[in-house]
Amino acid sequence: MNSVRFFFEISLTGMLASGFAAIVSSGYLDLPAVIVGALAILVRAGQILAGRVWTLPNSTVTVATIAYLIFFAIDYRWLSRDFLAATVHLIIYLAIVKLFTASTPRDYSYLYVVAFLEMIAGSILSANAAFFPALALFLLFAVATFSCAEIRKSASTAGRTVHAVPRTGWRLGWTSVFTTAGVLALAAALFFLLPRTASAAFQHLIPARYHITGFSNEVVLGRIGELKRRSTPVMHVRTLTGQGQMPAMKWRGARLSNFDGRRWYSSPEAGETLRPERGLIRLADNSQRWRQGRRLAYEVHLQMLASDLLFVAGTPEFLQIQAPYVIRTSSGALRTGASTGNGIRYGVSSFVEDPRVRASTPASLSTEARIENLILPPTDPRVIELARSFSSPRAIEDFLRSTFRYSLDLPATPPPDPIAYFLFERKEGHCEYFASAMAVMLRAKGIPSRVVTGFQGGLFNPISGWLLIRASDAHSWIEAWSDGAGWVTYDPTPPDPSATAAGLSDKLALWSDALSTFWQDWILDYTADQQLSLASKAEHTRFRFSADWIPQLRPLAVKAWPWVLLAAIVIWFARRWRFAPVRRRRLSEAARLYDRMLNVLKRRGVEKPPWLTAREFARQLPQAPWKETAQEITDAYYRLRFASDAGAASEMKSLLKKL
Repeated sequence: MNSVRFFFEISLTGMLASGFAAIVSSGYLDLPAVIVGALAILVRAGQILAGRVWTLPNSTVTVATIAYLIFFAIDYRWLSRDFLAATVHLIIYLAIVKLFTASTPRDYSYLYVVAFLEMIAGSILSANAAFFPALALFLLFAVATFSCAEIRKSASTAGRTVHAVPRTGWRLGWTSVFTTAGVLALAAALFFLLPRTASAAFQHLIPARYHITGFSNEVVLGRIGELKRRSTPVMHVRTLTGQGQMPAMKWRGARLSNFDGRRWYSSPEAGETLRPERGLIRLADNSQRWRQGRRLAYEVHLQMLASDLLFVAGTPEFLQIQAPYVIRTSSGALRTGASTGNGIRYGVSSFVEDPRVRASTPASLSTEARIENLILPPTDPRVIELARSFSSPRAIEDFLRSTFRYSLDLPATPPPDPIAYFLFERKEGHCEYFASAMAVMLRAKGIPSRVVTGFQGGLFNPISGWLLIRASDAHSWIEAWSDGAGWVTYDPTPPDPSATAAGLSDKLALWSDALSTFWQDWILDYTADQQLSLASKAEHTRFRFSADWIPQLRPLAVKAWPWVLLAAIVIWFARRWRFAPVRRRRLSEAARLYDRMLNVLKRRGVEKPPWLTAREFARQLPQAPWKETAQEITDAYYRLRFASDAGAASEMKSLLKKL
């Protein structure tokens, strides 16, 4: 395999690999598809590096294709159950098959299209910054592949001998690197400096592929436990006005009052519609705003969710949001009235209070609200008897935290009464079961209570300065009514004993999250205001550099430029003298000896047409005493040039003397 073909095969494989990496970076592929695709690419790369490239027989490909068409229907109907996922699997299969069967220009064109389709699929499925390195690698390999393809096409169509020069692969590689760097630099300049008036187009390409259905108007027991197994980022929060690092707090979403034994839900209600005035919505009355205590202003970037909930910490007093209105329910939940499928940003000013102290101080609870927060479905008598054995809500909270164990494992089969099963048989579970059990026990004692869903804690990212809240931070707790104190927060869930300190993977995840945050802030959400701010900083830096350094550099430049010019002239002449023999030796020995044969034949009136290959020309030579010798020279030429047969050079020289 000559250097041009070797470089072409490696570049084409890298082009397919980068397209595959773009799909993998989205997290959309299942593990078997990732393993099969990665192994196929590694095997092909190993074949090329070893110089033993083999292709699959056509009969094998035909049988495999027919089999996969049947599997595609099975995949779509029973395995993936998603047409897009099954189609992505099909694209990967086509790429693998064609990778091991390509031998003609048409086959290679087919691979170009497949690689491009992989990148398109990656761009549709991915909404994080990991797509950008894959795109950069795809561009690099694409430049290298098409450069080699043009060289191969010119050689085959012209029919003339291609003279290989030393280090051809390195030269093509560096050419591809510099070309790609130039393209990326120009694209980055246009991307960041031009006004971002087409942000809606970017949002259209990002599907709402991650939905937290557990935080809608209902929560089925066990749903939050499923969420807590995921580490997908859900929210990013940071303080405003220089208030330092965001503290770990409870981020309240929905308050659910209705319970049917298996799920908590809220009754549909119109709620109070609040419209912003000058971009600001006032949420608290004067009595709340005059309360003495700590206040915290923070910004929230909510990721793609299926519900319209806004998550807040503390008692929100003011809300700044780019929305036509916000709905506040009777329980105090804030909704946008539309799904936050594309993510949303908002700022909040909250009153921060002790979690065990009242969140609000209403004079009394209405009869309707009291009844709603006391209704119980048919309940196991043991639960009621256990509830009546405690003197206060705090006693129930302490009992659950100290007696029961935290676990994310779910029962193998759903029990008929989840609360009784949790309290008297399993005696372990996650926050959802603890909160539900305490709420049911309080209602059994005649104390109005409700379940609150949201998030707790989070991980501060010192690289980006944001508090990262993931799906694994999902949490449930309760609020119980106390006459004279209002709704009081209780959290009966004990700590997770399996929680570990941050390791290397968590630190790497912070870097990835910081990169994704940058991608979201400066790419997807890049606005004209950010553009002006960035341009202002750049201009300020340039002005300072000019003001401080240019006056000092000018005298130095005036003195140094003659010496720089002299050094450049000396280096130029030295390179001409040093590399002149190398230039004369650039033609390979095989091509030089073959050209000698062509010159001899040309003097005898036989000239090689440019559209014929060396073997075709040898077969079409006229009948002459020297025809057999010319054919032997051609065979030796092929062995010397393509098989690196060292003995073929001396053979060609002997045959040339005979010719």
